[in-house]
Amino acid sequence: MYPDNLQYKHSIRNSFFDPAEVGTVFTPVLHEDEPVFESGNKAIVFKVSDNSTGQYKALKLFAMEEADRFSRFERISSYLKGFNSPYFVNFEFFSNLIYVQDKSYQGGAYYPGVVMDWAKGVTLGTCLRKLCIDRNKKAIATLAESFKQLALFLLEKGIGHGDLKHDNIIVSDEGKLILVDYDCLYTPAFAGTDSVELGTDAFQHPLRSAKDFNERIDDFSILTIYTSILALSKHPGLYEQFNDQHNLIFTKHDFSYPDDSLLFVELAKDSHLCPYGYLIKRSCRSSFIYIDELEGILRGNIPKPTILISQYPVKPLAGESVTVRWMTQYADYLTLEGSTYPLSGEVKQAFLEGAVVNFIFGNELIEKNRQYKVKLHARAEVLHFFVDSDIIPVSESVKISWKVKGAKKITLIFDGLAELVGEEGTKVVSPNSDCICKLLVVELDCKTQIEEVLNIQVKRNVNINFFLSKDSFIIESIKTKLRWDVDYADEISIESSLGESFNHLSGKSLEVEPQRSVTYTLTAKNALFSAISKCDIYVDPRPRLNLVLPNIVPDKTSLVPGFPIDQLFTDNREQSRLFFEEVFGVRRKRSSKSFFKKILQWKD
Repeated sequence: MYPDNLQYKHSIRNSFFDPAEVGTVFTPVLHEDEPVFESGNKAIVFKVSDNSTGQYKALKLFAMEEADRFSRFERISSYLKGFNSPYFVNFEFFSNLIYVQDKSYQGGAYYPGVVMDWAKGVTLGTCLRKLCIDRNKKAIATLAESFKQLALFLLEKGIGHGDLKHDNIIVSDEGKLILVDYDCLYTPAFAGTDSVELGTDAFQHPLRSAKDFNERIDDFSILTIYTSILALSKHPGLYEQFNDQHNLIFTKHDFSYPDDSLLFVELAKDSHLCPYGYLIKRSCRSSFIYIDELEGILRGNIPKPTILISQYPVKPLAGESVTVRWMTQYADYLTLEGSTYPLSGEVKQAFLEGAVVNFIFGNELIEKNRQYKVKLHARAEVLHFFVDSDIIPVSESVKISWKVKGAKKITLIFDGLAELVGEEGTKVVSPNSDCICKLLVVELDCKTQIEEVLNIQVKRNVNINFFLSKDSFIIESIKTKLRWDVDYADEISIESSLGESFNHLSGKSLEVEPQRSVTYTLTAKNALFSAISKCDIYVDPRPRLNLVLPNIVPDKTSLVPGFPIDQLFTDNREQSRLFFEEVFGVRRKRSSKSFFKKILQWKD
């Protein structure tokens, strides 16, 4: 356990220093017979005099153990010596700086400490209190400028103090600023490590954590301190209204609840202070604890609302779907075509050529309008693509014509061969058979294609090889077949002299049943040519019979052996044949006897 303040005071009074370790002895500076000191949660600082030089020094003694303390101070000291900056004082860390007795005074131990040059002056807080009481606006404004230069130095060198506040800045008698208390100072040597302290609430972003340890840890503190001094230079009365001795004018409550802060309301009333108040309030609402463009802000360049707009695809064809993305900075609202949208977002829709998207965005300081013209390729257009005639006789030529607008590449394909062509042209071709001609147009996006197709039909003379009937002579009501063979015809039809029509025939035959002699005419044609052929069929009309059996034909029951049936057949053979054909409808190769027997069966 480390000593308390009383134990340290006892050791300081008695000069319990090890000359072999320190190289000198220190005498405390007294005030009303008491050592001059200031104490905090983690350390106590005594004002002492170096007996060997007579110079004033500050002895910082610690109230608790911290790992790697010696190494950390050694690296800080080494880094600061490289700058020789008036903003820092020289210091040295001693692992056995002072001997402290335990409370029983029966023993003790040496404890570490830091010896640094005494920064002559008063704290920034004390200085501002006096200037505000005196209403010395000019001196306060000079102090604001001095602090700005200090902040710019820290930003330029990549140094983070880590606990920047009114009590850790000394204002010398000459008005120069000096930083003290380097316990959690950041240098590049500490990259990737955690902070040992989080600073004082009234000067730190409410979301700062130990992981936030880098060259930007002072961003929020710098902006709030600079804004505080600026505000006091214009309105010194704010000090009395908002100072609680642990701050300048801002409090932790202001940072945690900026919308309920009376101080922010007061800052907003002043046009010069309003932008700084807005930037602090905006930072408090964000999970991002750093202040972008802080150097420019300190120089008076207050960031304006900006918007970054992009689109995907980068340049598609007009009418295609496009995603428009945007990201804003320093904006609190955004509307798109009159509707509220997130500060960063996207919309996806189809846009026509010449489309413009209207963004309105801003904050409580300024509103801006941005018109974004969507980048689109004009659509390619085939103005015409045709042939003189799409049906031609074989061996004749035809001219293909085309005209295209707004294409990346145009390819003409004919007879399996492709060639690149210009936006306007003609080509004469002589196809020997039906063919397809294509025009392939690649759009300006180099991906989309337009395809136009022409069909060219090549026609030859129609040739009828034959057209005939299976039977050139038939009996009435007997069927027969018409047969034909035709080349190069697209359509075949047959008409009879009796008024029958057979159209759109397929195949190579047609069954007909003419009732009397007839002439059939076959017409074969295509789009350019036709041919005709005729076929005659003679029809023998049937005789008109009185289909009554002869009286000599006996009834089946009276047919007896010895009946002169041969005589019956001899006398009535022809009449019986005709009767049979009339009844059964077809001719049969039967003997006269079988004819007659069939008749007898039919009669029965």
